[in-house]
Parts: sequence; C-alpha cells; structure tokens
Amino acid sequence: MPKQAELRKIERDDRRASKWGISIPQTGKRPRRVFFKTARARDFEFNKLKRLTRDEGHGVLSDVTAADVALLKDIRSILPADIDPREACRFYVAHRCPDSTVSLNEAMRGFLKKQQLAHISQEHYNHIELHLNRLVDGAGRETPVSGVGQDMISDLLLGLPFQPTTVDGHQKNWGTFFNWCVKQQYCAMSPLAGMDRIDIPETEPEFMPVPDVKAFFKAALEIHPDYAPVLALSFFAGMRSSAIRRLERADIDFEQRGIRHRGAQHKTKRRFFVQDFEDNLWAWLEPWRKLTELPNWPSSTAIKWRENIYKKAKVVFPHNAGRHSFCTYHVALFGSADRTANLLTHRGSVSTLYDHYRGNATKAKAERYFKIVP
Repeated sequence: MPKQAELRKIERDDRRASKWGISIPQTGKRPRRVFFKTARARDFEFNKLKRLTRDEGHGVLSDVTAADVALLKDIRSILPADIDPREACRFYVAHRCPDSTVSLNEAMRGFLKKQQLAHISQEHYNHIELHLNRLVDGAGRETPVSGVGQDMISDLLLGLPFQPTTVDGHQKNWGTFFNWCVKQQYCAMSPLAGMDRIDIPETEPEFMPVPDVKAFFKAALEIHPDYAPVLALSFFAGMRSSAIRRLERADIDFEQRGIRHRGAQHKTKRRFFVQDFEDNLWAWLEPWRKLTELPNWPSSTAIKWRENIYKKAKVVFPHNAGRHSFCTYHVALFGSADRTANLLTHRGSVSTLYDHYRGNATKAKAERYFKIVP
C-alpha cells in the first residue's frame, strides 16, 4: 500500500518572493502546496493545520482549498492575534443587521405606529414625534439607521437650543427609539449605549405663594367657574394636566373620597386608587358630583383660560405651578415623603422628592393653603 502523505514544511530556493511552503496531503491526489512570504507566516499556518489534523484526521485537509487558506490569511491579518477567527465569525452572525439599509425616516414611521398601538395619550405621542423629527431632520431622513454613530448623536444633542432638562428628554426618547431599532435588527447597537446622561443642575421648585393661589382661584370662579375643578386637581391633588385629561367621571369616587387611575391610562400601565386627599379638594370637585360625564376642553382652550385667569388675578404662574405647589405645601404640612408620594402615585425612592420640596414652606402656610375653598 502506498504510504500516506504527511503534512510537512517545504522550501523552494527557486522561488524568490515566497520560498516557504506547506505540503498538504490530498486524498487520491498529489499533495497541494501553499507558499508564504515569510517563514513565520508559514509556521503559523502549519501549526494551525497540524492541530486540525490531530483533532479531525488528515482527511480533513482534502476539504481545504487554496482559497480557504488565502481567506484565513486575510482574516488573520485583520484580527488581533488573541482573537479566534471562529469566535469572531460567531459574534458577527449574532449581531449582523439584515436590514442595515433601513432609513431613519422609515424606522421612525414604524416606531410611531407601535406607539399608536400602545394607546399612549395624544399629548405623549405628539411629544415623542416632535423629538424624533428633530433627530431625523438633523441626521438626514434617508440616512441608514446603522449609519448613525455616537459622535453624530452628541453633535445633535449639543445643537438643541433648549434647557438641559429638555435636552435630557430628547436623549431619553432617542434612546428608546434606537433600542427598538436594535430589536428590529436595523442596527447592531444603539448609538446612545454607554453615553453619559445630560448633566441637569438641580433648581429650586417654582411654586405659588398662598395669597397668589387664593387670588388665582378667586379669578377662576369669576371668569371660568366650570374650569375651577380641573385646576383644583392640579393644585390640591398634584395631578399632571395629561392625567387630568384622561380622567372619566367614574374615576372620581365621592363616597370613598378617592381618585382611580386606570392601568390603561396611567403612564406606568398600573392601576391606582388614591385616597387621603385634603377636604378642600372635594369642595372644589363638588360641581362634578351629579355629572355623568366630565367636561372636556381642547388643550388650546384650557391654556387660554388659564392665561386669562392668572392675568385677571395679577399673579405669576410658574411652569407646573399646580403640581409643584401641591408637593411643596403637602410636604410642609405632614413632613412625610411617603404620604406625598402615595398621592402622586410614586412607587420608587421618595428621598429625592422629599429633598426637593422640604423647607420651601412652613406648616402654617401649608395649613392656609389646604383651607382654600370655593
């Protein structure tokens, strides 16, 4: 029987450019020879093939073509020496993006459709859409999602002409969008992954002095009395405007003196039934007791009426004045972050809330605040 050819090193002095080679045995054929420019490169590939034959047998070498060897050489020249090409290939297959050509504009339309199916409020939807339009306009609507890098995102955030809190809101919504794109395999990784959050300096909460609140509600009763209960939910229950607009008449329970937040309508998708509001809230809500449906005004009308009221009252109306005033005076009245947080439907850490509002008002002022009635 003919002797089995062996894998061996060879040298050809007649080959000036690449004299160092490997003789690779082939089943039923003459050995195939592959040459390298340096002895070191030849020895590296020889040792690799030697390990392969030890694990798989000499027969496996018949399946290795010259093109395979050349491909492996190219891969080796690209990868650092400590990375196994097989592991690199597995990583690429796991993270490659089949739809890497999807544009930002197309991805945004798909993401916004998902938000509509989630039944978020129209106000919340408009907020997200506005932030994403600023992203795709800044990066280019036809730019592939996979073509957006962290440097581009940083430049876009730095270029936003807003306060840090608003810029932080953009960063959050953009991050949610790109995380969704990763799940859709539009990109391998979010360009916001690992990016530092916007540094937001802590500011003093803006709330209204008790005399201004009294003047504000007096003016409301004079020019827009039907709107006074809505304002009371903000000032004496600490509810956001968006949450107030989602309320239904059945959510206000006069018998148990509580307000129900339905899971489908709450931002956390959880259900809450909140009690222990102060008596003056129920005095302001009394006109709604006999109603079967709550009045519903467009946001533009509500904003106009509110402006009319504080102009007539001749008071300054800070941003989120109702919610901030409620938190300030409620913390001052009871000195309990947990009690205030419960009315706000907060279920996480309450230390930040307490630190933010503590010391801004006295208990005496808080007592006068919660005695404001029609």
